[in-house]
Amino acid sequence: MAFLSDPVNHPVSELALAGSHDLRSLYATKQHLTLVDDLLVYVSETDTARRWVVPKTQRGIMIAHAHDEPCGGHRGVKATCETLRQVAHWPHMEQDVARYVRGCLVCCQFQPTKPLHRAPLQRKGVSYPWSSIQIDWVGPVARSARGNKYLLTVTCAFTKWVECLPATNDTAETTAVLLLNHVFSRFGLPGETVDSDRGTHFSAAVMTELWKLLGVKAKLHIAYHPRSSGGVERSNQSIVRILRKYVAANHKDWDLKLPLVLMAIRATRNRSTGMTPFEMMTGRQMTLPLHLLYQPGDVAAATAYTAHQYVTDLRNHLQTTFAYAQGQLERSAEGDKTYYDKK
Repeated sequence: MAFLSDPVNHPVSELALAGSHDLRSLYATKQHLTLVDDLLVYVSETDTARRWVVPKTQRGIMIAHAHDEPCGGHRGVKATCETLRQVAHWPHMEQDVARYVRGCLVCCQFQPTKPLHRAPLQRKGVSYPWSSIQIDWVGPVARSARGNKYLLTVTCAFTKWVECLPATNDTAETTAVLLLNHVFSRFGLPGETVDSDRGTHFSAAVMTELWKLLGVKAKLHIAYHPRSSGGVERSNQSIVRILRKYVAANHKDWDLKLPLVLMAIRATRNRSTGMTPFEMMTGRQMTLPLHLLYQPGDVAAATAYTAHQYVTDLRNHLQTTFAYAQGQLERSAEGDKTYYDKK
């Protein structure tokens, strides 16, 4: 804050520097601090968003909201910190979150297993959202109260957006109906390819006829091996792992918890693109309960858009976003191929 650097207030500066480690860390960023409605907020150099400077007594509560709630997904330290930093600021946040996650009994109970050896990774360019999708079945899992025991997962290869559809069976007919009613009707048809395994779900006559009718190129992998589709396999593992954390007490309602699990995944920054799937799809960050509870608001007044202005600005923003993500995907694919092919 400006008054702390004023010579007249030099004694205040001395007190700050002589205070706790947290206070000294905050004082070092005083140029970013301001008071709003008697609350201390932090404004970064890169954007105009206000972030509440959280006192120690409230930090555990905020971490619990960002980590434990269903749309928090019991994610790791990095993802939890990224969510918190959208609305909050305090020194050594990552250390506090790391301690919390290490002490989370649910996370300790469901540690991910070490991945098995994978087949050589094939690089593949993807040009725009939903130009290429990856589909797979997960199951059978515990039968829910509604009779569901399978999940059809559909992943956009570009944005990493995931749809996960519960089903009572995994037949070719069910696959076709779910894709038409819940995926193609929302996002349109894939412009390039639909990647799948060589299971009967995707190679049966019903699916073959569906691809012919829709004019979609169905690409069947050379080998029937789930790890041939590294991206969709990792996505499936994330969904199952998070679901297990929330249905440990009641396996009959996993399909009811699924939408909030998907919410958490879509709001998490993807390692390959460097962005969240929600931002890749919409051009903005997802509004989570944490934002409604703690967001101090923006410094700049909200812009009043006409429909035309909004579409123009959104298009420009998405073009920049896609260009950045494309570069990230190419670098990630090269790194993944080098890593996987060595194993």
